[in-house]
Amino acid sequence: MKGSNKKHAISMGQYGVGMIVFTTQEEIDEMTETFMSMPLSQVRSIHKRALSNTLDASEYFEKHPERLGLEETRYQNFCNDCLIVTVSGIIGFDKPGHFVHPSLLEKIEWDPSYDLYRKAAGDLTVDFDPTIPLMQ
Repeated sequence: MKGSNKKHAISMGQYGVGMIVFTTQEEIDEMTETFMSMPLSQVRSIHKRALSNTLDASEYFEKHPERLGLEETRYQNFCNDCLIVTVSGIIGFDKPGHFVHPSLLEKIEWDPSYDLYRKAAGDLTVDFDPTIPLMQ
């Protein structure tokens, strides 16, 4: 499936972060390839650092939601770190990635503070990927 344009939504709930990150299969594949070429100890170190950054950013934006519109780079780094945490967690610690089924996205109540970014990103539809096992 390498190079696929399939769009995914990844939940960060398992890491204590109330965030869903939108990404593509291509981004996941590229990051996976990068991490697979590294020693396991380095992947684990990157995971721990990215998780710390993610938790800090999550706490910051929870306390200061008004800063979302002013700190786009910080917010983008937060989203990037979320993806790094997920992929490095899969490779470095055998933690499953939690992908959100497309039908569930319609049921999620979005924080209006974040709508600015959802709308700016344009099409945030997610593709159903039958290769990802469903949790019942």
